[in-house]
Amino acid sequence: IKYYVEAVDVNSDTTTSPDGAPENYYSFVITSERALVFHLTFEEGSGDPVDHSSVGHVVTIHGDVSYSTDAVEGNYSGYFNADGGGYLEVTPTAYLDLTDFTVEMWIKPDGFQNNVRILSKVGADDYAWYQPNYELKETSAGYLEVGSYCDPGGWNNFLSDSLMESGKWYHIAVTYNSSSSKNNPVFISIILSLTPPFL
Repeated sequence: IKYYVEAVDVNSDTTTSPDGAPENYYSFVITSERALVFHLTFEEGSGDPVDHSSVGHVVTIHGDVSYSTDAVEGNYSGYFNADGGGYLEVTPTAYLDLTDFTVEMWIKPDGFQNNVRILSKVGADDYAWYQPNYELKETSAGYLEVGSYCDPGGWNNFLSDSLMESGKWYHIAVTYNSSSSKNNPVFISIILSLTPPFL
């Protein structure tokens, strides 16, 4: 919820808080457990993808990203060329500052490189880019690596049990459960499934 305060005194002088309102505003969120907070289908077929969750995050294409008709569901998928700097930027909101969540997606890798990030959520303002809240990336061998940076716990990362192969569709489901203390590492389960007829 976005809001600002406007007051008019007896001399009809107006003041607003915060400064620069309504372009600048205060905000807060009301959350519910197990809510869908981000959902891309790529069914737009052109232009920037649309977040179909109730939150409606703004998504912007950067670099070499295009739509493809090679899709598991629907008519389109997103094709990201890591060598061309292709990525999507999502306007940050409190809905993405998650401690317990599941991320699901379909991917079809056409090759593997170390540290190619599939998803990366930046951490706190005083963290560097390599200290993300959470991220999914591939290894050169074809494993999926999931990790998070916790202070003072440092970097916690986990690898999938199975390897991916290039040119095949995989359904990824990553579940992230926070512990009761930041000093303890989180538990992450990774499921990679290769579903017919995509073998």
